[in-house]
Amino acid sequence: MREIHSELRKIFPWYNRWHKHPHHQHTHWFGLFSFLLLTSSFISAQTIFLYAERFEAQAQTGNLPAPNHPIYLGYYKVDANYGDFKDEVKNSVNMFMTETDYRLPVNQYKQNLDQDIQEMIALNKDIALGLDWGNDPIVDAALATATPYWNNIDFIMMTDEPSWDKLTTEQNIANLKSRISQRGLASKKILINFTPNQILTGTGYQASNLDIVSFEAYMNFDQQNSSTLASDLTNQIRQMKSAINNNKVGSKEKMIVVQGYARNYCPSAPTLCWTNLNSLKSLQSIPYLEAATDPSVIGLTIFSWSRATGTKDLSQNYNGDCIKREHERIWGAISGTTQPISIACGGGSGGPIQFAPILSQWSPPQTNNGWWPELSPDGRYVAYGNWGQSWVTDLQTKTNYDLSKPTGLPAGARCIAGKWIRSDTLTYVCDSIPGTSGFWRYEVKVGQWTPIKMNDDPLLVMGNRFEAKDGHWASYGAGRFQISKDNKVLVGGRADPNDTGALGGLDGSLLLSACTNNNNSLCVWDGYNLTDTLSIRTPGFNDFEIGGGDYIAYGNRTNLRGICMSDKQDINLKATSSSLSESVSGPVILVNGQPWLFTGAWNSSEGYMLLRPWGQRNSIVIDDLGVHMSIAYNNGVFTIAYNNDVGHLKVITVSENAPKNDLSGGLASETCGNTVSNSCPAPGITSRITTPSKTWNPKQNSGFGWFPHLSPDGRYVGYGFGNLRITDLKTSQERDFSKPFGGSTPSNYACYSPWWIKPTVATAQCVFDDYPPPILTDRIEIDTSDTSSWTARRTTDDPALVSGPGFTAYDGHWATGKVNGTIIYDNQVLISDPNIHWGAVTGQGGWLAFAINTVPPNIWEIWIYQNGNLVKKYQPKHGINSLSINNGYFAYADVKGHQTGVYPDGREVDLAATSWQGDFGGHIVMVQGQPWIVTAATDPSINKDIILLHEWGNTNSIIILGAASGLDTVFDPSTNEFIVAHNDAKGYLTVDWVPLNSQRYNLITDKFYCPVTTSPATTPISCEPGVVQPGIPVICGFSPTIARPGDSINVVGGNLSGTVELLSASGAKYTMTGTIDTAKSNIDFNIANNVPEGDYTLSIIGSDGITRATSNQVLRVVLVIPDAGATGTDIPFGQATGINVPGSTTTFEKIISDFLTYAVYGLGIAIFVYRTGSCYSFVLIHHSIHY
Repeated sequence: MREIHSELRKIFPWYNRWHKHPHHQHTHWFGLFSFLLLTSSFISAQTIFLYAERFEAQAQTGNLPAPNHPIYLGYYKVDANYGDFKDEVKNSVNMFMTETDYRLPVNQYKQNLDQDIQEMIALNKDIALGLDWGNDPIVDAALATATPYWNNIDFIMMTDEPSWDKLTTEQNIANLKSRISQRGLASKKILINFTPNQILTGTGYQASNLDIVSFEAYMNFDQQNSSTLASDLTNQIRQMKSAINNNKVGSKEKMIVVQGYARNYCPSAPTLCWTNLNSLKSLQSIPYLEAATDPSVIGLTIFSWSRATGTKDLSQNYNGDCIKREHERIWGAISGTTQPISIACGGGSGGPIQFAPILSQWSPPQTNNGWWPELSPDGRYVAYGNWGQSWVTDLQTKTNYDLSKPTGLPAGARCIAGKWIRSDTLTYVCDSIPGTSGFWRYEVKVGQWTPIKMNDDPLLVMGNRFEAKDGHWASYGAGRFQISKDNKVLVGGRADPNDTGALGGLDGSLLLSACTNNNNSLCVWDGYNLTDTLSIRTPGFNDFEIGGGDYIAYGNRTNLRGICMSDKQDINLKATSSSLSESVSGPVILVNGQPWLFTGAWNSSEGYMLLRPWGQRNSIVIDDLGVHMSIAYNNGVFTIAYNNDVGHLKVITVSENAPKNDLSGGLASETCGNTVSNSCPAPGITSRITTPSKTWNPKQNSGFGWFPHLSPDGRYVGYGFGNLRITDLKTSQERDFSKPFGGSTPSNYACYSPWWIKPTVATAQCVFDDYPPPILTDRIEIDTSDTSSWTARRTTDDPALVSGPGFTAYDGHWATGKVNGTIIYDNQVLISDPNIHWGAVTGQGGWLAFAINTVPPNIWEIWIYQNGNLVKKYQPKHGINSLSINNGYFAYADVKGHQTGVYPDGREVDLAATSWQGDFGGHIVMVQGQPWIVTAATDPSINKDIILLHEWGNTNSIIILGAASGLDTVFDPSTNEFIVAHNDAKGYLTVDWVPLNSQRYNLITDKFYCPVTTSPATTPISCEPGVVQPGIPVICGFSPTIARPGDSINVVGGNLSGTVELLSASGAKYTMTGTIDTAKSNIDFNIANNVPEGDYTLSIIGSDGITRATSNQVLRVVLVIPDAGATGTDIPFGQATGINVPGSTTTFEKIISDFLTYAVYGLGIAIFVYRTGSCYSFVLIHHSIHY
């Protein structure tokens, strides 16, 4: 079954219900739309018919019509033998095809395919599993690899262009379906692609068991200049559809392959066979128009993205952005999002640009020397002038002030345009006595206009770039490789290009510079301290600026990127296509509290200035370009000052509401950092707490609601401690299973909160033997699928194995932790180790995690199992009080609430969501393919318990009120809501429904919890195109950049080897061996435990011991904070400070009593029994299963 698409839900209100109920359980509702759909289909069909009759070989420039049914859209060759380009197309498709290189050895193929599928799932795309039918080892490997992800597979692409007849096709499909069934997997739709000739002359497509017939909508290159090209393709598509419909056996859905390539290169020549790109462009939307109103056409696949003459090649090398743009317009129609403007082929910005109306314009009448203009922050004054002239003009009164001859300036000395060091004060420099070195710095106050010479060292003022802002000035001397700030040397001065590169600008107390003269990294200084060394994705930048308190823009004219200092994310800022160069033209400015970017864009025939919000593509476009530009914003108006290549100055104004244009070719917007609303509400509950859309409480809500567990779909909730209950949250029907077998239930039976071992089947432990040991336990199952009669049954599991405090169940499996280091998995002993003192168990999605503590030397470990097999052992950096796992992600916290998350690849992330100590719980729920973490805390500012829901690694949280001694959460994709079940310290149970789009707040960085309007975006480290060259080692970046001894570091680059060297500032070297991938583009290594705190340069060492590549990033190594982890005297899974652990007990009832007394201090707990002499004691740990 296809995954629910959020995009389609926006377009079609009926889609969600239709998709979830393929057997039309809502036909009474769906029928309401039938007439409207048929009517719209008829009208659309007539429109397309008329359109096709008049169509000539040119692109449709208006918006494409919306479809009347869901349509797949994807490219061939996105992640195949040509490379992985999913990130390049992810924003304009809803489907990926697995095309893992079949030529690889089977083991490598499986590894690559597994990674491909995981990445596709993470991107929330539909997945077509591609098979190389006939290559049995690869087919078997593909099915085996896809098995854990089978629910995410939408259909199977069996083969391409086979010459099979109908009988052979039916036999091969039957063979494939049998192999799928033998693996216990559900049947999937089968697709085979055919050429038009195979449809017209063959019979393979008529196979009765073939579900989807795909055919190619291609034209030969000798037709590219035909005046009937478009109509010929339309007729061909209709002929294919008619042939399939007339000869079908059973229901045949269809998919059409779009000709998104130039039919390869001409023989023996590296040129395009299809040279008329405008005629090729005219073919792109025709298959969509033929699919939009034909529900039997369920998808479009574009051939291809990355192969020679494909869409990517045409865009990058043949001025063929126009082809990609048509695909983006198709995606806009399918998804209901904005369709970009169709553009002409062969370069240029394309389409009619709506230029910003110029509100006013001014140029200085007294001089043509308008170089280096700088506007005052309010835009009223402009300073300008090259050496020999220094002017300021009041743009309101048009008064000119000549500052080029301050009192005392020696004859022959020259001054230059100034900078605004404060809003009312200009500073500028003049060269000192001719024949000597140094610059004198002057300041002049608005309204007085009398230059005052400052007492700065002329040698420190002198430089190739001078900047002033926010009360500070700085200068960069290129020959000396020195930056001076406020009359002190900040860095350099030894004429060493490795000391520093150029000055990038000032912003408050911050200064931005290139770390070295090769411009491969950025350094951020606060005051006189280096606070950040930032890796970059475009080494060798030409332009870079800082502004807005958080934002850095940099680029090399081809690439334009931005970094948010708050989260170190590096995003694409370019707002133009590859046909235009673009560079940052001034510091980032704030417009109504939001960051905006000012850039220049040009090619040999065009030049523009662009204004837009940070990370967005839609830009205000000004039809002119300056060599040097300055900008100010005030009351809805931008003032822009710029000079051309001969120094002529213009000052213009444009409105903030001027028309905007997307010149990027349809690139999606990106964002980073935490952009907080500038109107921060006063502190108080109502300013930051989300009110659930719905709340439920059980009828008996006093001491009965302990430790709730929700069914995977959120419909049922089970709870109770010795008094098991299950409630249908849809009907509010509540069932009491405290005596699951009625009158035959033993009197000493005590059943506890159930887990959901299957979507509709709950399982629970029922203890039935009194103390003393052995305590025996039944495992019961309750099937809720029959709403009329829920019955409990005993399983045949061994009661001696079922017993144990660490019980969990998930996805058809159950496990429990026992005394003496024993872990039980599905009625078998999985682990039995007398050295294991403590064990906790949690599981989900085929994954199982154990928290292990050994007796002596008191070492903590987390053991990860998948499908019953040990896959890794992980040593946490602190003790463990809670543990959760989901889809390979796991999270753990210590007794102080310090939350740590671990990615499937072993990387760590701090999951804390509050600025105060005590962010407890920490279970993981998957939301649209991405992990979220749910935690609980007490807000000291309001003295109330709260529950926080936030994305993995992101501190911006949805916050609801509620205590959580027990806590479970699931996400319902049909309503886009979290369902949160939680009980307080008295066993009062509440279930809340919380919308995903609820306002989020940052409880770490925002004093009054201002609402967060933009969440951080994740941009993985990768190499820019062209950086990696054959045979030349290069490091493009690594993460994390701050880590502890023992932490894992991932290095990304090209032609790497597996040996890593860390070099300290004192010259100490530490060598480590990492794990390298087959492409030699990724290394994972662990920092050696003997590496002391400090900053290190990271290099790759060849087998000959010679340094082959060195990173421009700095790796900062820090040590573990001493009180962050458990010590030898800590109680594992211990109580919070100030709680007395109960003493030894003499009866089982006393154990239960003590547990109820102290369980209030646990959080979603599991009970672990350990033996001391003849007595047993309880220790508490949170654990839960999350869906």
